[in-house]
Amino acid sequence: QNNEYEEDIVQRAIERAPYKIVARDDDSPSIQVKAKDSSFKQVGLTEMASKVIGELKSKAEEQLGHTAHYAVMTIPQHFGLASWMEALRAGRTAGLDVVSTVSEPTAIAAAHGLHMKLREGGNALVLHVGGGTSDARVVTLMDGAPQVTGYWDDPFLGGDDFDQRIVDYFAKLIKDEARNGHKPGQGCSGEAENGALSSQEHVQVTIGSLADGVDFLEPLSRSKFEELNDDLFRKVVALVDRVLAEAELQRSKNKIDEIVLVGGSSMILKIQRLVKDYFGGREPNVSVKPDEAVALGAALHFHSSH
Repeated sequence: QNNEYEEDIVQRAIERAPYKIVARDDDSPSIQVKAKDSSFKQVGLTEMASKVIGELKSKAEEQLGHTAHYAVMTIPQHFGLASWMEALRAGRTAGLDVVSTVSEPTAIAAAHGLHMKLREGGNALVLHVGGGTSDARVVTLMDGAPQVTGYWDDPFLGGDDFDQRIVDYFAKLIKDEARNGHKPGQGCSGEAENGALSSQEHVQVTIGSLADGVDFLEPLSRSKFEELNDDLFRKVVALVDRVLAEAELQRSKNKIDEIVLVGGSSMILKIQRLVKDYFGGREPNVSVKPDEAVALGAALHFHSSH
């Protein structure tokens, strides 16, 4: 939120985003959207965040069967005070009474009970692999409370990139078939889901109107998916190496007492195997569903403190 438009991270986001990011008069970034009357307007990041939160609120209300009034909000570790306050404002603009905020590392620690699993001075490695970002951190139990003692992230590495490799692969395949005079198989429009390959050896991938208005239907094996993303998966594990070096534990992996994976993309088996190999065959902990750990931890933390 508080990066100036010309800063590197904003420019990198501009290159990747499927929407247009433009500068406001005060040089802050905003998203350009097309209104119903076909005119364009600029929507600030806080306003856009409030719309996303509002959609989450609506989905929660569908499940609950009544209005959601209150929320506990988790905040990314790298947010400064100003960004933290903007996140709060987005939640309130969406119609929620944000009764508590908790940092994501604290929520993860609560979900996995690290305050009970770790001895005083003990360390946990927490690897988060999400849809668009990935990060690794070392959490140390200090005075009975988990504290982040090392952090390294890549704000442009995650499940979206893995999906894009699949799309690029099939885009080339369909063009090659068309060039050779073959007609691609027909199918319904859909989305390439890498998550299914966490439990299946093969999935049927359907990409609607990928090229020349033709739907494409082809199988994708787990081995092919892993081949397409091998370099990206290794970049994820490289985050672990960087954060251990920062925490001066790179040569003392045995001092990591717990290995925790969070984020939906951490369920990819290849990533789990690479992490296991990195730590000499030790199994990473996925006992709490990786894509639910932060939300569960936020609820547990709020309950324990009230």
